[in-house]
Amino acid sequence: MILRTLFSVLFLVGSSIIFSGCAINYLTEDRSFNGSVKDSEAEISLRNALFQKDQNYFADVSVIVAEKRALLTGSVDSSESIDEIVTIVNKNSYITDVYNHLTVNSNGSIKDSSMDLFLNKKIFAALVSTEGVTSANYKTVVKDRIAYIMGSTNSSKEKALALKAAREVSGLCKVVDYIIIID
Repeated sequence: MILRTLFSVLFLVGSSIIFSGCAINYLTEDRSFNGSVKDSEAEISLRNALFQKDQNYFADVSVIVAEKRALLTGSVDSSESIDEIVTIVNKNSYITDVYNHLTVNSNGSIKDSSMDLFLNKKIFAALVSTEGVTSANYKTVVKDRIAYIMGSTNSSKEKALALKAAREVSGLCKVVDYIIIID
């Protein structure tokens, strides 16, 4: 019971941080404020649904929503769990596409998780420091040294620059592109 209450409090605090970040990101993003807010609402709703179904899903699964598309990464205990998570995400009427990169537990170490987090921060720094790239347009996650980059831009040139910056981060095995170009 205490653990559930703690997760609920952390979830609410995290939600507040995400929504305050929406207003800041809006100033630099290429997409509308309304789209950014709806994506954040869907992301929070999905995380809550996963938490309600199984607290391990909340801890083990990363959910990123951008332009009505959901990216799932992480490791769970069985293929049945993967199916259950994908079903939960597909039930959300806001989501139009699901990119499922969930795996059955690979028993990764804390060292592996730390490396993924470090690589994700390096990608963020590369995007921020690349001229011609609006870093607020992109969300990234790294799992098993594979980077997933999701977002939108109104320029194919910016997309190419963002992907180049991510691919130049040493230590990555691969960069998976989920960037769309919007009008």
